[in-house]
Amino acid sequence: MHAPAWLMRINRPLSRRNRLGAIVAMLTCPCHVGVATILLSGTAVGGWLAAERAWMYALFTALFAIGLAIFFRPEREVCALPSSNER
Repeated sequence: MHAPAWLMRINRPLSRRNRLGAIVAMLTCPCHVGVATILLSGTAVGGWLAAERAWMYALFTALFAIGLAIFFRPEREVCALPSSNER
């Protein structure tokens, strides 16, 4: 029984770039805006987050999508030029 192709693309060694995308995606998940607003309520930062919540949701959603794209993007293969000894 073989694994599906999409699973084989995910189940691979991660490069630094893929790890960075995963970290960005985890930190900028749009659900964290609401949690941060609740946890910081009563503070100046919480008031600012509550006032700018719509913009924060849009920004976090865009960053989350970019992070996921970087995370799932396969590493590019580097083309090697043939050396003069390989003739």
